[in-house]
Amino acid sequence: LNLIEGIWNIIKQRVRRRMWRTMEEFKAIIQYEWDKITIQKIRTRIDEMLGRCKKLIKSGGGPIKSDLW
Repeated sequence: LNLIEGIWNIIKQRVRRRMWRTMEEFKAIIQYEWDKITIQKIRTRIDEMLGRCKKLIKSGGGPIKSDLW
């Protein structure tokens, strides 16, 4: 239920579509994708947290999935 994991998922999905050859290129791609994340995307994930908490309780602490995570 860590909010930053939802943000990292956005970055991972975007980075997987990209190609890089050096660590510097990789770091630049990550920074670029990080900078493109909007406040609205973050707020959407924050708004989903209550539902995620409810699903977690219902599952007895087991793994949960949602549309955004």
